[in-house]
Amino acid sequence: MIQRAFPRPIFRPVALAGACILGVCILYGQATLAAGQPPVPVPAPASGEQNYRQLVEDGIRNNSLGRHQVAEKSFRTALARCGGTPGADCTDVNLRLALELSNQERFEEAELHFTRLEKTIRESKSTLSLPRYLTYRAMDAANRADFPTALKLISDANQKRKALLKIAFRNARSAEPAAKRRLDRTMIELAHGLYVQASVSLNLGKTAEAKVTAQLVRLLVAKIENIPDWWIAFADALLADIELRDGNIDAAEKRLRQALKAKQAALGNTRAVALSYMALGAIFNEARRENDAVDSSRPGLSILRGELRQAPGISIERLEPFLEASLKIAEKSPDRRAKLHAEMFAAAQLARTSQTARTVAQMAARFATGQPEIAELVRRLQSQTQLRDELRITLGRMLISASGATDAENVGKLKKSYARAARSVNALSGKIEKLFPSYSELVSPTPSSADTVAATLKSDEALVYFIFGDRSGYVFVARTDGVKAARIDIRRAELGGLIRRLRKPFEKTGDRIASYDLAGAHDMYLKLLGPVESALAGVRHLVVVSSGELLSLPFPLLVVRPPADGPDRYRTADWLIRGLAPLPDTAVEIRRVASALKAGKDDIHLGAAVTEQRLRAIPLDQYRVVYFATHGLLPGELRCQSQPALALSPADRATDDRTRDGLLEASEIAGLTLDADLVVLSACNTGGGGSGKLGGESLSGLARAFFQAGTRSVLVSHWQVDSIATTRLMTRTFGHIGKAASRHTARALQQAQLDLLGNSETAHPYFWAAFTLVGEGRDIKPTPVASRGQQIGQTDSRIIRETGQ
Repeated sequence: MIQRAFPRPIFRPVALAGACILGVCILYGQATLAAGQPPVPVPAPASGEQNYRQLVEDGIRNNSLGRHQVAEKSFRTALARCGGTPGADCTDVNLRLALELSNQERFEEAELHFTRLEKTIRESKSTLSLPRYLTYRAMDAANRADFPTALKLISDANQKRKALLKIAFRNARSAEPAAKRRLDRTMIELAHGLYVQASVSLNLGKTAEAKVTAQLVRLLVAKIENIPDWWIAFADALLADIELRDGNIDAAEKRLRQALKAKQAALGNTRAVALSYMALGAIFNEARRENDAVDSSRPGLSILRGELRQAPGISIERLEPFLEASLKIAEKSPDRRAKLHAEMFAAAQLARTSQTARTVAQMAARFATGQPEIAELVRRLQSQTQLRDELRITLGRMLISASGATDAENVGKLKKSYARAARSVNALSGKIEKLFPSYSELVSPTPSSADTVAATLKSDEALVYFIFGDRSGYVFVARTDGVKAARIDIRRAELGGLIRRLRKPFEKTGDRIASYDLAGAHDMYLKLLGPVESALAGVRHLVVVSSGELLSLPFPLLVVRPPADGPDRYRTADWLIRGLAPLPDTAVEIRRVASALKAGKDDIHLGAAVTEQRLRAIPLDQYRVVYFATHGLLPGELRCQSQPALALSPADRATDDRTRDGLLEASEIAGLTLDADLVVLSACNTGGGGSGKLGGESLSGLARAFFQAGTRSVLVSHWQVDSIATTRLMTRTFGHIGKAASRHTARALQQAQLDLLGNSETAHPYFWAAFTLVGEGRDIKPTPVASRGQQIGQTDSRIIRETGQ
């Protein structure tokens, strides 16, 4: 069985992304408006060179369209030219850049920008700068789903703006053009702030407050001269959302139709229009007009598919009404069922993609052409991109704390290093695009159709894909004959609790292993796979596309049939791993696995000899299998540790040098050069979560780093594993890989798990269910190929304890 990290939705009560609240983008739609001027035509760039104003305009426009990566690039380029442009507001552009980083969920970088700007803004003579800063901080808090903080910040900002508006009204009586422009600017910014406040209030369920504030936005916008008509459309769309939340279906439909017409006239078929189509579908779904709901959503889905390479997908909340309505129609109309299920499958893939999924896509793209020179270019691009992003964060931290000549010199060096890395990324991107035009399509894939997926499957294979919303979940089973969709009776808010209860016995305390809830595992099977059980008939190889908290559930833990009680209940239980046909010390484990892979003594490295320097000296790209048997540390397990890491042996106990501290962190792993079919993290809890949280997305730390480094698949553990049982499981897995009939990694792991399950002493799932394969799961040959070796073993746990790690 394979669990793959495919696109996951970002689960939030209501999606709010930067200037895109409730999926709607608004305000500062013209750079001239932000500067307090009426919109004016923007002159074309002179001599083929983009000027500062045009770059800012491009950034604002792409922000409004939800194309945050493109907007970020425009703002960064504008900042580079800001110093040499008379009258340019570099602080404002930097603030916009901070928000774009938050929109992409790069919260650490965003925080560094906001922190660095705060002192300058609070000391600014511009009275509108601080309210704008507070507004952007509120939007950043909302991106993090911290809506109480967002409401506090935006309320403070708007109080300041209201006070400024009173002054602007008094001054405007002078009839001076500058005073009138000042009034318009203040009204515009207050309208923006009130819009944000209404949206945040709606997220908090304060619909009455949201409605009053949104109505004020519409009145205020209608009074502002020289403002784009689509501002009113956005206000109407927000009011429609509020009306729908209050159950006023007719009023919501009327307002949204007005908004949709105005948006389409002003913005064309862009993301903002698509989201209004989806919202209209949601209104019809609430009115139980399922056919209208599906028909209204289809144009929006089509636009979103076309925008996917430039803008992120959408939240499950926006997709759920379409899925719900489609399923209801399919249940009533069998003749339409196949088409509707296929449409639902494609639509579900529009849910926002995780960084893990993007990394897996990049890894696959690296090897797609079969041309080593292009694969090497892609590897270098990914490495330089990682370096550029790390330097950017380091530079941000240093700029905040820098003081004195020494720090200034270091900042200068860092800026040069960052500039070199950025130039390298741009050059490599251009070269790859020329040699490998389909690369961008592979790393930013559009949704796969049911037919496309079916063509990749064999008759005994199935792909299962899950998403979870506010009302329920959905499961899709793709096979050679098409896709079947079904509703799951689990809401997103319930999923984590159900998984935690199943995993509770694996939180081992002392020598006692708690009893596993077989009945609960059966109930979970019925909830997740029961609705599509008939579609899984004859399946021998199941690919599970997990996302979010579901990544923390190893599917072999599920029980297909009601379990019997008794002392032998674990061995006799009908585990899902049987529903599907077969597909001591760490030093002992290493040596046994090495023997199964026919690795030589020089390929095994144990104990204190395994330092970071030693690891980097090994030509890792010459090995098919890289095997780590050591402790995995998640963020927070050590003081000041912010990244997941593997524990090696430190070269120096008292060093501050990250390359010698004995912790191989995720960012350092990503900088390695691998060309491995498989990396095994036979470690404690490498796929688990810290601080009592589920660790599905923690897996995106270590595993994602190895994908960036160049592996095709990663085998990780979900909880703190038993040493003796792990040795048995791993040696059996690689023993099966060595047999001609079981070279497929996923099937070899499955057969090894069945071996342990067949023994009463190791039948408890604690011993056999911890490991999950993420990635390709391709065949591994037991004999050397060309100059490539077979295995690298890592630190034995006794040494780790002795060194205090």
